[in-house]
Amino acid sequence: MFPNAKNTIIKGGTFTMQGDFHSQPNLNDGRRSMEILQENIAPGAFHNSAERYDPPKCHPHTRRAVLKKIEDWARDANKVALFLWLYGPAGAGKSAIAQSIAELFEKAGLLAASFFFSRNSSGRNDEAPLIATLAYQLIISIPEIRSHVLEALDRDPAIFSRSIHAQIQALVVKPLNAVAKDETLAPILFSRPRLIILDGLDECRTTSSQTRILNALSTAMRRLRIPLCFLIASRPEQHIREAFNDQSDSLGSLSFSIALDDTYEPDSDVQVFLQSAFDEIKRKHPSRAHLPTSWPILEDIGRLVAKSSGQFIFASTVVKYVNSHRQWPPDRLKVIFGQSKSGQETPFAELDSLYRLILSSVADVERLRDLLMFLVLKPFQGRWVQTATLIEEFLFYRAGEMEMILSDLHSIIDVPRPGGWGRELRFFHASLPDFLLDRSRSLDFFLNRGDAYAKLTELAVKHINNSTASPLNNQCTYVFSLVY
Repeated sequence: MFPNAKNTIIKGGTFTMQGDFHSQPNLNDGRRSMEILQENIAPGAFHNSAERYDPPKCHPHTRRAVLKKIEDWARDANKVALFLWLYGPAGAGKSAIAQSIAELFEKAGLLAASFFFSRNSSGRNDEAPLIATLAYQLIISIPEIRSHVLEALDRDPAIFSRSIHAQIQALVVKPLNAVAKDETLAPILFSRPRLIILDGLDECRTTSSQTRILNALSTAMRRLRIPLCFLIASRPEQHIREAFNDQSDSLGSLSFSIALDDTYEPDSDVQVFLQSAFDEIKRKHPSRAHLPTSWPILEDIGRLVAKSSGQFIFASTVVKYVNSHRQWPPDRLKVIFGQSKSGQETPFAELDSLYRLILSSVADVERLRDLLMFLVLKPFQGRWVQTATLIEEFLFYRAGEMEMILSDLHSIIDVPRPGGWGRELRFFHASLPDFLLDRSRSLDFFLNRGDAYAKLTELAVKHINNSTASPLNNQCTYVFSLVY
């Protein structure tokens, strides 16, 4: 009507339109914006996605203490720490804990969003879909921000080509702050879910992207009027540990951590899991009517617990192998203990793959072998504490070189924090030496015991003949007692 009209004033009258009238479509109805958002999410990263079904979760009656500590933190309305870093060695059960918390808080209506990384799943192994995936879940759990998020996408349809900082500012910070400033909506916002769970941060493709994610989240939380809180689970990789431990940085000052160590008595939880799993095998296995009621004996359960070292991956690997409906379970358990051969099957395939993946991340393979040699054979055990400094000196490395080698091994070796290099280096997993000493399992990382002792002897002789005075020189004769 009135095309190209300028400075027109009409008062009163009745107008009747005849013929076709073409109006400009409404570009702000949100449909296209929603399509853009959905095109950039990783649906497989949801805690309840079809891609992840059936995800690992805590076995009943296990992990009670750590689950309660996380729940108490998440429910605390007055908490200062907005980030909880849950960390532990490879196979410690971090994802199971994160999944259990996600299900618990979703049931209570308190889960805002989640993202479960996976290095082997396209779309879940990099930072690109993270903010879109979180924003998509947030407009569901906090519907008051929906229009603000969609308007941001309408204004900038290419937002996902921008930095993660720009994305989180446009799609999370500004929408939440806009609602927080609204006097009628702000009280509702306080009652909405605010827990976000990120699991497996170390499985995001690169260390730089992992660091960018942490920086973007910590910056965003300082700008929010009503803050969210994050449970972040990962292995204790050096760059992640440094980020959370740096109290001068915004992230470090806003976070606290839970280490999956002996504090939470994991051996007891592993024993509960194993006993329950074997009971289920005896109830459901095709040969259940013929299985001995006393199988497995408590001594065997204890041996498995000891080998697990508090890490659930060993125990779950054993259970999966033993619970074969085509094989006699007691025979399968004998294979685990090395009392019979496994044939063509590899009972520890999952565990071996994990170990090889971690070891392959170290660039200097020869120096890696030297370190593993020391930790497996323990040539100074009972004499000196095998610290990183001692190993470094014995191997004639320059000061600081051992720290570089260890930087990629925090998920399998208990590496001291800065200033704690007087503490002994040790494996997190008691099953790792078995892996390294078995060529069929460790492949390129096989540790030949004879070659290793020969090298230790060669180094000991070099120290004894070394004209430079060192306490280590006088102790090297002990190495000979290991060989001769």
